Amino acid sequence: MKKDIVVIDLDGVIATGTTEEVYSDEAGWAFEKCILNEGAKEGLELLSKEYELILSTARWHEDFQKTIKWLQDNDILQYFKKVEVGQKHSAYAYVDDRAIRFKDWEDLIWRLKRGVHLVRAKQEDVYDTELMEQLYEVFKDKETIEMLGSYERDFESNRWEWFAKSIKWDIDYNWYIVQDGEVIGWIVFRDIDSDAGWLTIALNPSKTGKGIRREAMRLYFIEIFEKLRFRKMFLSVYSFNRKAVKFYEKLGLKFEAEVTEFIEYKGQLYSRLTYSLGRDEYYARKRKGWLGSVQE
Repeated sequence: MKKDIVVIDLDGVIATGTTEEVYSDEAGWAFEKCILNEGAKEGLELLSKEYELILSTARWHEDFQKTIKWLQDNDILQYFKKVEVGQKHSAYAYVDDRAIRFKDWEDLIWRLKRGVHLVRAKQEDVYDTELMEQLYEVFKDKETIEMLGSYERDFESNRWEWFAKSIKWDIDYNWYIVQDGEVIGWIVFRDIDSDAGWLTIALNPSKTGKGIRREAMRLYFIEIFEKLRFRKMFLSVYSFNRKAVKFYEKLGLKFEAEVTEFIEYKGQLYSRLTYSLGRDEYYARKRKGWLGSVQE
């Protein structure tokens, strides 16, 4: 299948510095001032697997060979299908209905990477209005809030306050569940003690039943067990949430305990069920192809 094309600028995106910082009418382009941007090589490698990449720069035609050499010296030329030099106008702004404003490579990968993946949340994300609106879509459903309990209950009334102050940013690990550039869920490793912690996961109700929760859990286990090397994960679920209980049991998590009559829901009392998964058990199951066939 033919790949879609993504056109990427050089100065300020791949190389540090804006055009104004690396160019003058007298001296031309100062290649010695151009430094590969942090995350650029890894980002280009990742994007080149999904897209055909074209480099487009307003540098002069005479600088074509110097540009190619700079790309070769930084070991990134192989990621581009085509390099266009001198075909782009130098301008105050570029207006296009498919343009992406570059902030950093982590943000760019987030917006362009296809499929389901996890993106580590940061406390300063609270100032990103578009991001907060997407996260609100995850938590605005009343039933979702009731199923998760008090941990997310305050999100609907004041999501800015909740995100900035209620989360233990110095202790917890928080990720967005992202699909095709859009936040569709939230997953956390929290209340960490003795190298173990608790799972909280929320998914936009419109995205359930599509195998996304299973994929998010698979990526989550990679993060907490393989990268962060935690010893054990626990989770709790209310017994009235039969869909979630069935999913975790089908996943093969170990049942640990039941606290009866823990919560009142729609006029009835229900239990809180606790499940767990240890790192050694995770690796043992992974070697047997675990998570390959579990569906939500």
